[in-house]
Amino acid sequence: MRYNESGSIVKRLNEDPCFHGIIVQMPLDSETPIDAHLITDAVSPEKDVDGLNTVNEGRVATGDMSGFLPCTPNGCMELIKRTGTPIAGSYAVVIGRSKIVGTPMSELLKWADATVTVAHSKTKNLNLLIKKADILVVAVGRPEMVRGAWIKPGAVVIDCGINSIPDPTKKSGQRLVGDVKYEEALPVASHVTPVPGGVGPMTVAMLMQNTVQSAQRVARRLIEMEFRWCLKPLPLKLTEPVPSDIEIARAQEPKDVSVLAQEIGLIPSEVSLYGTKKAKVSLKVLERLQYEDDAKYVVVAG
Repeated sequence: MRYNESGSIVKRLNEDPCFHGIIVQMPLDSETPIDAHLITDAVSPEKDVDGLNTVNEGRVATGDMSGFLPCTPNGCMELIKRTGTPIAGSYAVVIGRSKIVGTPMSELLKWADATVTVAHSKTKNLNLLIKKADILVVAVGRPEMVRGAWIKPGAVVIDCGINSIPDPTKKSGQRLVGDVKYEEALPVASHVTPVPGGVGPMTVAMLMQNTVQSAQRVARRLIEMEFRWCLKPLPLKLTEPVPSDIEIARAQEPKDVSVLAQEIGLIPSEVSLYGTKKAKVSLKVLERLQYEDDAKYVVVAG
């Protein structure tokens, strides 16, 4: 599949109100290289249930949790909370700085009032750093790199790694392990996630949670639209003598069309923006409103 094909599919799903969530399965399988970031950014932020669109990433980075949170880091946060360990005031070490796990994980911990250090391949004396961590999240992609002797007694250890290593006792000749030496960490840490069966199922659960939230937001918006429009008229500058209608119109700064669309109850997938002053309204809005007795579709042309 080429970029144009995948981009057009994402655009169609963005515009279809029947779909509430879109995820981009990576790595992308393509005949020609595709910048995955372009595809994830093509997904509407309102349907980005993976939390990988730049808009949702930016929200997390600034402490705004109103968008969709990235699934794996959010799942890790839920696991940490369920241990009963207070996050606020704890010292947390995140090993790995990937866009999908490490970076957003450190942001979520930071905004939960932990003191956070991000370590990576260039970090020196990593074992000494890990030894201080009350909360340790590992997402580096190196099998069983973190040893039990490195871990602070009583620490919470979240292992996001998933790696295949040779194992002649298995039918496949391989077995899955994390980035932490599980057998060594188990007697030292207060809690440690296994691989497989730890972070993976939580990632799926958070994806389902985001999808349900997306559907609920659309439902709430539709319910609100049944009762009222939220039009906010622009202020007029009154003059004497009263000018003509065309003069009044030309003197007024138009409202941002995306704001107007929201005020009259259009959902984002029904509007294609062309800058801030023009937009096309999808005819699918007629299907959504077909059972409304007082629904009208107004075309304004100039």
